[in-house]
Amino acid sequence: GTVDYVEKKYLHIFNDKYFFTPPETFFLQHFPKERDWLLVEKSADDFANLPMFYGEFLLSGFELGEPLNGVLDLKGMDSIQFKIKSPEPIEKLTYEFSYEKEASEIKPDILEEEYTFKIPFISKRRGYLTLFYKRKAIISYKISSY
Repeated sequence: GTVDYVEKKYLHIFNDKYFFTPPETFFLQHFPKERDWLLVEKSADDFANLPMFYGEFLLSGFELGEPLNGVLDLKGMDSIQFKIKSPEPIEKLTYEFSYEKEASEIKPDILEEEYTFKIPFISKRRGYLTLFYKRKAIISYKISSY
């Protein structure tokens, strides 16, 4: 299932994207206790530095272009640049910082299947940044410094 962060409730939705999932995709959300089950040439540090991918990200068919590091050092920056590829048109993309009370809409630039946009970083606070697609969390980043 997933969580509707606007309504603050759990939604029971079956996600079949884990059946026959390529190891590279499975790695985005899982790191096995036994390294033999990893099936990709990645390390625990590689996994720890990923953004937090939610099940809705896998269901959407999105491909993240940037930022690939899940821990953002935004020292001296006033915005965060994003690139996401999608085989289908993206509708209702929003973001929210953990210290804000509501999500803000994203108006991306679109070139073929690639969506680019900047999220302003005004408050200069540590916390988390989460992107939402149709009110469902798809990816989160940790803001480590400013």
